[in-house]
Amino acid sequence: IMAQRDLTNQFVRLREQGNSSRSIRSNSPGSGAGSLLDDPGSAGWSHPAETLPPLWVDLVDQVDDDVRQINDMMAELKTLHSDRIKSVFDTDLKGRDREIEVTTNNITGKFRHAESLLKKIGKVAEPGQTLTDSEIKVRAAIQSSNAKKLQTLSCTFRKQQKDYLTSISSQKSLNDTQFGVDLTPPPSAAG
Repeated sequence: IMAQRDLTNQFVRLREQGNSSRSIRSNSPGSGAGSLLDDPGSAGWSHPAETLPPLWVDLVDQVDDDVRQINDMMAELKTLHSDRIKSVFDTDLKGRDREIEVTTNNITGKFRHAESLLKKIGKVAEPGQTLTDSEIKVRAAIQSSNAKKLQTLSCTFRKQQKDYLTSISSQKSLNDTQFGVDLTPPPSAAG
């Protein structure tokens, strides 16, 4: 197994520092404002902020992460649904239902988060930068592509929820009137 470490947060922090100080830095020798990776004896290194991807690329990555997490949670939810449907006589049905509800709410939250990130992709710009027509078109295409992914995933999620609720409803109605006998408790005579 290879060892690895996540340098994403460090990367983002360094990029933001580079962007905020790019305009006041000079790369003259002895100014101390060279590249983070400068080797005193090497030439040709450029400032890392000049070679970093735009900020909106991070948003696309976050949307992709959300989509992966939604897929994982939907698989987990499908298992929870299956277990709940199989457990007709289980004594902890409320606990299972609560777990299903929490997972469902987490999935819904991820969908909302991904949608809000998608909206930001078209609006985010580097400080002092105006968007060119070609960049606007690229961002719109990426937004559209990711929106289609989310839409397809959302439809799958809604169908999964509908199928589960239909199964639970039919199971409940079958249990309430099993063998032609209405098993629902009579209303209590309070009065």
